[in-house]
Amino acid sequence: PDALVIAGDITAHPGDRETLHRLDSLPCPVLFVPGNVDPSGLDETLDGLQRLVSVNRRGISLHGLLFYGPLACAPEHGGGILVSHYPPWGILDQGFGGFPGGSCEVRRYALEQRPRVLICGHIHEQRGISMLNDTLVVNCSMGTTGNGALLEIHENDAPKADLLP
Repeated sequence: PDALVIAGDITAHPGDRETLHRLDSLPCPVLFVPGNVDPSGLDETLDGLQRLVSVNRRGISLHGLLFYGPLACAPEHGGGILVSHYPPWGILDQGFGGFPGGSCEVRRYALEQRPRVLICGHIHEQRGISMLNDTLVVNCSMGTTGNGALLEIHENDAPKADLLP
C-alpha cells in the first residue's frame, strides 16, 4: 500500500513504545490520529520515529492527497482525507445496545469542510462504509471483527473502499 492510516486506539497501554516502533518499521508511511484509549499527548511523543506521523494537529500531503485530523487546517475548497477517531453523529456510530457514539462536532466539521473521505474508528460494533452527503465515510475499526479497509483514491474518480475480511 501507499500508506497505512489508523483512526486511533493504536497503543495497548501508556508507554507502549513497542507498538509504535513496529508501526514505524513498516515500508510505508503510517498516518494516525490518537484514540480514546491512547495516552494523552501521544501525537507529540514520536521522537526518533520516521514513518509514524500524526495528522491530528497538522495535515500531510501524500501522493497529492492531503490527510488531516480534526485539529488541523482543512483544505481551503474541500476535499482531502479527514482522519478522525470518532465517526460523525448518525453515521456508522451505533455502539453497545444501539446507542449512538458518534461526534456531533465531527459531523458538523465534515459537512462544512466536505472531505472526499472521512476515515474513522471508535465504534467497533459498526465498522462499515457509508456516505455523508458527498463524503465517503469508512469506519475501519478492528475491535470485534475484520481487519480494516482498503481504500483506492484517484484524482478524478470517486474514492472506493472495501472492508477487509
